[in-house]
Amino acid sequence: MFIVISECCMQDEEVLHTWLVGLRLDDYYEMFVIAGYDMPTISRMTPEVRTAFCYVILLTYATLVLIASV
Repeated sequence: MFIVISECCMQDEEVLHTWLVGLRLDDYYEMFVIAGYDMPTISRMTPEVRTAFCYVILLTYATLVLIASV
């Protein structure tokens, strides 16, 4: 999945948030910022690492939902 973001008039934080919104991961924006992730860092990740990174976030969320439903 490719998300096209026009960065010409956006601050780095806005680009990061827009990217996360496109992945439906915007709930994790604050965690990304606190952990020090920014678009230059993410853009240097290989596609495989980015995919794995997103899967870990989604699996963590699914686990928390399951735990909360018990």
